[in-house]
Amino acid sequence: MTTPNGRPIADKTIRRQLRQVLAPHAVQLAEKALARALTGDAAALQTCAQLLAMSMSPPPVPKAAPTEH
Repeated sequence: MTTPNGRPIADKTIRRQLRQVLAPHAVQLAEKALARALTGDAAALQTCAQLLAMSMSPPPVPKAAPTEH
């Protein structure tokens, strides 16, 4: 079984479980990534840059439902 865009439903379940496990540690993980990025860790810097870019982008606009004429 897949979602409307063709991805397996398990993808959403796994992402949801990861968020639940990581959420209580989000601040600590962000601080650790930032500290490593500031010391020159390229992977940590890339992660921080991606998170910053995501936080600055506007939220997605929901698609309007088709109307009947």
